[in-house]
Amino acid sequence: MRPSSATPAADDVLAEKYRLVRLIGEGGMSCVFEAVNLLTDRRVAVKWLKPEVAHNSEMLHRFLREARLTCRIEHPNVVQVFDVAKHDDAHFLVMELLQGESLAQALAGRELPISEAIDTMIAVMRGVAEAHGSGVIHRDLKPDNVFLCVDRLGREREPKVLDFGISKLQERDSIESTPEAAHREGQMLGTPCYMAPEQLEGTLDVDVRADVYALGVILYEVLTRRVPFEAETVTGLLTRIIDNRPRPLNELRSEVPPEVDAIVRKALACDPAQRFQTVDELAHALEPFATIRFSQTSNLRLSGTLSSMRPPAELQMPKAVSDEVMPLPVRRAPLAMFIGLGVVAASLLGWWLASDGVH
Repeated sequence: MRPSSATPAADDVLAEKYRLVRLIGEGGMSCVFEAVNLLTDRRVAVKWLKPEVAHNSEMLHRFLREARLTCRIEHPNVVQVFDVAKHDDAHFLVMELLQGESLAQALAGRELPISEAIDTMIAVMRGVAEAHGSGVIHRDLKPDNVFLCVDRLGREREPKVLDFGISKLQERDSIESTPEAAHREGQMLGTPCYMAPEQLEGTLDVDVRADVYALGVILYEVLTRRVPFEAETVTGLLTRIIDNRPRPLNELRSEVPPEVDAIVRKALACDPAQRFQTVDELAHALEPFATIRFSQTSNLRLSGTLSSMRPPAELQMPKAVSDEVMPLPVRRAPLAMFIGLGVVAASLLGWWLASDGVH
């Protein structure tokens, strides 16, 4: 018999309602299972905190805050967390079950067409911008934390941002009130080659521009299948970032427009003040090279690319025009209405007098 804190296996039932189906993946802190809710028959993903870290208060805090922060964000491009539960003495998250592959897996297998790469990143930026609007800075954006979803028939769907385990709030609240959280902010958290220089230096006041930098690194990678800066040590990596001389994109891939290279370089600026100041700014700069628009909340991926969905023409009437057109029948309606009522009233009066005379 397994101890209660041991990692569960297929066919185990957690919290009396989640039956595990199969192991999907495994990381340093947790493992993820496909599961089914026995009460609703809904298929979900269960993220289980590994026993070797489950009793570490800092790791447990990080695990639980991932759920709380993710639940703040409701957006098609962010993975949904449905529940946080406890089985015996171990915690687990219940999340949206995704089918497909990570962006890292996709890049390992093929080179993305430029329009598909940029469209995918704009969709990802929608999710990141929504997180920022909810007060959450991700701090660990990388291809492994972007999932390219497909439905059961294999048709491509919205990409989703995953793993808010080391994210932070732009303003402190009860989630950040523990000693572990305060200590953790002084550490270098994340994957070094995607981290902004201020993160590598351990700066405490990292803001949304750190996510802008990470998106710049991912943009460079989806276009060239390599990161802009590499080194064997963090110190060496920081030196290369400060030197800020990544190879031009069109040297690695000739069809990349020079304007896109300029956009990516601005996102990768060492000084946060020289970057795009928000994810929205970065996304809007990329729009001329995309087939979708950042402001749209959803899109379909057809024939390997993300395609835009626009409202019907009759719904696109400018507000100024509608304000001028709509009052006109409102002004005319009362006159026609009163004439009609007068005719009806006269007819009824004549009928009543005639009938009164008969009786």
